[in-house]
Amino acid sequence: MRMFCIAAAMIITCEAQAAGIEKLSFLTGCWTGGDSEEVWLKPHGGTMLGMSRTVKDGKTIFTEFLHISSGADGTLVLNAQLKLAGKSTQFRLTELKDGMVTFSNPDHDFPQRIIYRREPDGSLFARIEGKAGGQERHEDFKYARAACSAPGP
Repeated sequence: MRMFCIAAAMIITCEAQAAGIEKLSFLTGCWTGGDSEEVWLKPHGGTMLGMSRTVKDGKTIFTEFLHISSGADGTLVLNAQLKLAGKSTQFRLTELKDGMVTFSNPDHDFPQRIIYRREPDGSLFARIEGKAGGQERHEDFKYARAACSAPGP
């Protein structure tokens, strides 16, 4: 018998909740696409940490800090914080399949959904979507795997 759990007025399977953060390991690594970069640390200790930035004409025009962990009810939650001193917005897991995850917050202005999907060629597709000004809209990000670099001694 398949049981269902209710989270944020959406139905998701208990199996997805029980799968835990390890199923999000497909995000791990360094990714680049166009003017944007995104980095995700592997799942460890019940959390994943990520960050992204967009650079145009040699200047950083956007930063985001991301944290995924289990919420109080055990459902995975993505907290997104724009700029280092900005307010964090919470998106709850609403769909989890092999190589794909959707987090949602129907009360947020834009976006209401954040989607990540690993493509067959190994690239990473990300989409933010929802309504803005009463109109459906979305932004797509196509990332290729990039070398993670750190400064040497």
